[in-house]
Amino acid sequence: MNQIFQVIRHYIFLFIIPCTLTSSKVPFYRVIFKIKDHNEVYEIHELGISIEEIKDNWVVTKVNEEEMRILIAHGYKLERFIEPPIKTNGYHSYVNMVAKLDTLTILYPDITNKFSIGQSLEGRELICLKISDNPEVDEAEPEIRFIGIIHGNEPIGCELLLNLADTLLLSYSNNEYLANLVDNREIFIIPMINPDGREMGWRYNASGEDLNRDFPVPDSSIGGDANWEYEPETSALINWADTMNFTLSATFHSGARVVNYQWDYTHEIPPFHSLIREISKGYAIRNDSMFNSPDPSYADSGVIRGSEWYIITGSLQDWSYHYTDCIDLTVELSSEKWPDSSLIPELWRQNKNSILYLIEKAGTGVNGIVRDGETWEPVYATVSVSGYDKVIKTDPIVGDYYRTLLTGSYDLTFAAPDYCTLTIYNLLVYGDSTQILNIELVPAGTTYVEEPKNLSINISSEIVTQPFIVTLGIPETDIYTLSIYDLAGRKIKEIFKNRLYQAGYYNEEISVRAIPEGIYFLMLNPQNRIGITRKISIFDY
Repeated sequence: MNQIFQVIRHYIFLFIIPCTLTSSKVPFYRVIFKIKDHNEVYEIHELGISIEEIKDNWVVTKVNEEEMRILIAHGYKLERFIEPPIKTNGYHSYVNMVAKLDTLTILYPDITNKFSIGQSLEGRELICLKISDNPEVDEAEPEIRFIGIIHGNEPIGCELLLNLADTLLLSYSNNEYLANLVDNREIFIIPMINPDGREMGWRYNASGEDLNRDFPVPDSSIGGDANWEYEPETSALINWADTMNFTLSATFHSGARVVNYQWDYTHEIPPFHSLIREISKGYAIRNDSMFNSPDPSYADSGVIRGSEWYIITGSLQDWSYHYTDCIDLTVELSSEKWPDSSLIPELWRQNKNSILYLIEKAGTGVNGIVRDGETWEPVYATVSVSGYDKVIKTDPIVGDYYRTLLTGSYDLTFAAPDYCTLTIYNLLVYGDSTQILNIELVPAGTTYVEEPKNLSINISSEIVTQPFIVTLGIPETDIYTLSIYDLAGRKIKEIFKNRLYQAGYYNEEISVRAIPEGIYFLMLNPQNRIGITRKISIFDY
């Protein structure tokens, strides 16, 4: 036995790897060691060591024998890490979780759909519950994803997600706010993405891999799992996400109390950094414990950019944002990884409004449907914002898109193969509300008729009956609102609001049912110019 291995044996008790690991895996050891200051986490990363956890300047990770030699050679004193005892009483096992979801789908068949996105290494189904008003249909609604138990020894996320499902379903018939979320969102809940690890009571999946180091890295480097192969749980999530169009998502962990956001793998600032940080703060500020007493304590307002904490490669949130354009947050729920189940109600109280905030936030900013201007079919297009190196895509089936933004004025460009690119300039967006912007892309090579030179409202007769047709002359692309006002200036009816028109002539059928006879004004208001009015006289013959 050489000298350095004797040193290793002095600082760490070697232990047998569980027999469930595949024989091809290199044996590893979980160790804990002290660092003097936080900057050392970056030096450790440069040594090629992937950190798993850090608490009060104590680093926990798994290493092989070569990595142990490297750490000891740099002066670190390694000790065997002893997992704290797990407290399964009061927590859902995998079987109990599946039974719970089965019960919910039986009780609420009209607003739930339970399905599997794949299987774990040991053959357990990776169950997802969709909650929406038409759960079997892909509608033009923002999609949001929640994931629990990516680490098998962090079970709180599963419990909170089951609480979320209960809350949405039980209150659907008697709570207008929650019913509105269900009716206007597609909510996907995966309580256990790592069921094998949950059943084993340890961090990893059944082959000893950390799933949150197993995803593709934005710079195409190798993940923290130090191999290029993806675990079945990782592959299942990647393949399923490729068929979806998620706007926001959150993955729940425990062992700290903070919202962690992109990037984990680098100190570079992500596109739309201010937006991501604001959404993260929106979660934290609704959680009094997280906002006022974050863990780590240096997390500002309960949020932290991943690499400011410690660098990891292969995280789910980095893959999600870079490869699928979905802003994914890593939400650490409790400083204790596996607290007594009696604390679950309080943890749900702390996080309930934060989770509902994310569901609501998924539909804010600017959104709409991109269609073919001739066939009216959905178009698979990209949506980019001038000045930001990040595009999102429309849903290839429905054509809808959701671009979450902070309040401000933006230039949005819509592009698709074989279509003329369209840019909407100076679009005013309010971050906490929804700006509807439906787009009609014109096939490349289309010949246009002469465009109107002025904004106009054309009617065959000033005297109108029910219904009547107006022809709108639109001289340039803008967002338009058409309304009916009485002589006192009161709005009587809004025909449409915030509708995008490109230059051209458009016919609009207007119903005046239930409007008393009399004299009124049609008012057509562009968003960026002065509008026009046209007098009409409504008579009921």
